[in-house]
Amino acid sequence: MAIGHNTAYLTWTDRSSRIVGQYSPTTDTNQWLQMIEDIKLTIAGRHRAWGLVIHAELPDPDEDDSRIITGLRMQEIARSIGATHIAAQLSRYLCESGVTIEAVPDVVTGGKWQYVSDVLESLHKEGSAARRALYEFVGS
Repeated sequence: MAIGHNTAYLTWTDRSSRIVGQYSPTTDTNQWLQMIEDIKLTIAGRHRAWGLVIHAELPDPDEDDSRIITGLRMQEIARSIGATHIAAQLSRYLCESGVTIEAVPDVVTGGKWQYVSDVLESLHKEGSAARRALYEFVGS
């Protein structure tokens, strides 16, 4: 709660000051929490609770941080995209979603989800710029 209060996301009334032998949030946490009332979200807290997304700039693509996206996660993403689109739409969808045209084969071979999975895996195996495109694709 202190983090929410210090960042101006929460407000509350602390009744512990009315009691002799005041309770401390660091030493008597449970007793102190029982003295808290009127917990409310501030406007900033409401926006935070609504799930607004803040995008931070990614590091330089020439500096590879070697983050990985697990094979299972890429397979789940590929299956979801394959189930949503027909084969003729896949290359266009991937390109419009930020995957470079060089990484997307023209012809869908095999199953739809396998095609998408192959594209994602090839991005992951390439250099840091391709991995950055993969991270942006998965993040969006």
